[in-house]
Amino acid sequence: MSGREISFSMPLIFVRSDANLSGTINTINQHYENAPRATVPINGQLIELASQNVGGDTDGDTIFPVQNIKFGGASPAKSLPPNRARVFPYADEMDITVPALEKLAKFGKPLKVSYTDIFKTHEFDAAN
Repeated sequence: MSGREISFSMPLIFVRSDANLSGTINTINQHYENAPRATVPINGQLIELASQNVGGDTDGDTIFPVQNIKFGGASPAKSLPPNRARVFPYADEMDITVPALEKLAKFGKPLKVSYTDIFKTHEFDAAN
């Protein structure tokens, strides 16, 4: 969101073009989401988890040190040409550190967070 770059490594799955069908992709997504390799270490890199500008208000901080991201795969909401991938990666869960909690409550372990369905669809628009 902020243009901040991070660096990480993760395994990829290559799918033959003849397997690029909704049913096959859904099966692959389910298998991948339950696999340990879907969680990748980010090692405390700073990530902006939501827009810093909400209705013109730029106060607040949505940038957090992220320890791990568990990725999932989503199918497209609309029909795509046959040569386009039918899966899009997204951050399913994140283990984040909240510096204020670490200092205030001596809470040193990461918190597991995820985006709500309405935020995934609407972010901070009027519906949210």
